[in-house]
Order: sequence, then structure tokens, then C-alpha cells
Amino acid sequence: MLGYLTVARGGWRARLIRAGAMSTVLATLAACGSSAATGKPKPSPSPTPSFNPVYGLDYGPWTQGDAPGPAVPDSRIETQLTLLKGRTQWIKIGGSTGGTEDVPKIAHGMGFKVAATAFINGNKAFDDAEVAELEKNVRAGYVDLAMVGNEAVHDGFMKAAPLAALITQVKQDLGGKVPVSTIEPAKEMIANPNLVQSDDLVVANITPFSYQVPESKAMAWITDEYSKVQAASGGKEVRIGETEWPSDGGTFGPGVVADQATQVKFMTEVTAWSRQNHVGAFIFEAFDEPWLSHADSSFGPHWGLWTSAGTLKPGLDALFAKGS
Repeated sequence: MLGYLTVARGGWRARLIRAGAMSTVLATLAACGSSAATGKPKPSPSPTPSFNPVYGLDYGPWTQGDAPGPAVPDSRIETQLTLLKGRTQWIKIGGSTGGTEDVPKIAHGMGFKVAATAFINGNKAFDDAEVAELEKNVRAGYVDLAMVGNEAVHDGFMKAAPLAALITQVKQDLGGKVPVSTIEPAKEMIANPNLVQSDDLVVANITPFSYQVPESKAMAWITDEYSKVQAASGGKEVRIGETEWPSDGGTFGPGVVADQATQVKFMTEVTAWSRQNHVGAFIFEAFDEPWLSHADSSFGPHWGLWTSAGTLKPGLDALFAKGS
């Protein structure tokens, strides 16, 4: 999806755009029209009861050497989401155009709750298309949480005040059909109370690996960051939009290691913490996406719990075991 290794390296989206590496992708995204079918939403069956589902997974379908832009075949989306069925309550999507138009309808029809995002990059035509597609999917009944912007302030695409105004406009457009929020790192939420005020609930990214926090200290750090956002939330519900640990790529500072054993340890701990404390936390991400190597060749292709081929990585089956 659009956005993820965000902080310690200055925001991968912003770095790519400064380097020109995302210009083709963004141009294609801006040119894409909506392909989502209209009509009444399908009934939402209960998730398969074979597993103990985590709260939520961030989902991007670009696993076959492609990238945001052209439409992703519905058959691929259906195959991938079938692997997630019963293992997560929510699917979170990082954008509304560029190949993800059909994801809300398909995911909702399979029984998932859907958090969908209008990705905001400061280009009015692009932003308008993203917002229009998001609002269309909300009105069709495919979306349970609408988010306007995915680290738009953090990456320098928009200032907090105009983003807060855009959130308010989307809320007015949708007339209370679903909660409306934005997504920013915890520090941006704390520093920009106007964003918190405009949100129906607060969605903060709390990503220890990207901040070069060793895994041994990650849960204490997450707890502290979450508490700070709670204190700034004005009593609103706080969810974690992204928390992450890659399964490969080597070291990223003293004691910060990306390997399979460390990913399993972190995911086990953060999932248990989320369940015990009743915190809605989205894990980044469901599947490895090879195209993210353009953002970071070391860690970019290794964020998923599943490989790009759809194989659950070793040791992670325990996350979904009943009683876990």
C-alpha cells in the first residue's frame, strides 16, 4: 500500500517523490478512474470460526511484481483475502484508487470490516479522485471506517489545518454514515490538536522498528506512545493504524534486527497486548509486496506476515490459534 516505513528515514513516500522514483506511479494513480461496481453490498457473513482473529491487517494486493496503478484482478484479491478470512476482523486499505477500487466491496462481501483511506498527496485532481472513490464506497455500504490522508502531514503533502478542513468536509458529505478520521504518526497527532478535534476517532501509527526501537523495548515504547495519544485524544477512542516488524533485511541501528525470529516475537507480543488491553491495532502488513523495495531495498519487501506467494511465515500461525 501507499505508505509505511515512515519515520526514522524521513518518510519513504516523501523520499521516493523527492527522488523522482514515484512519479510514474503517482501519475498513473491520478489518471486511474474508478472501476468499483455499484449496487447494494453483499450480505456480510460471520468470519470463519477456525481461528482467533487479530484486530486488523493492513492490506496491499501488489504481490506479483506490479505496483499501484493498473487495476488488480479481482481474482487475486479474492484469493488473498480468502487466506485472511477468520484470521483478522478488519482489513485496512491505504488508498482508494490505483488498483484498489474493488477491494472494499470484495472484502465487505467476505465478512471483513473495512477501513478505507483516501490517500492525500497535495495534488488536487488526485486528492479529489481519492476522496470521491472513498465516499462512493462508503455510500455503497462497503466501508466501516473512512480515513482522509495517510501520513499526509508527516510526509509534507498537506498542512494540518487544511487537512482538518478536508476531514470536516468529508464528514459533512457522508452525514455520519461511518466514523471519519485521518492517519498520522503518534507525534503528529499529539502536535496537531486540530486533527484530533476533526476526527471522530484517533488513528495513530506507532511503529517501533521505524523509530529504531529494539524489540526488547518495543512494547514498553508502544504502551508509552499509545498513552500519550490517549492523553491528547480528548476522550476519543484511539486505534493504532500501523505497527510493524519486518522478517528480513538485517540491522537498522543498535539492537534493531529484522529477521523471522524477531518478527514472530514482536507480533506475538503486540497481538497479546492488543487483545489484553482492548486496543484496535492494525498490523502492517498482510502480504509481502516486492514493489516496496523501491522504497527500501533492505526491509521494503519483507513487512508481510504472509509471503508474496501467500505462505504464512514460520512461527506466525500461533497468532491465530484459539486461546492465544
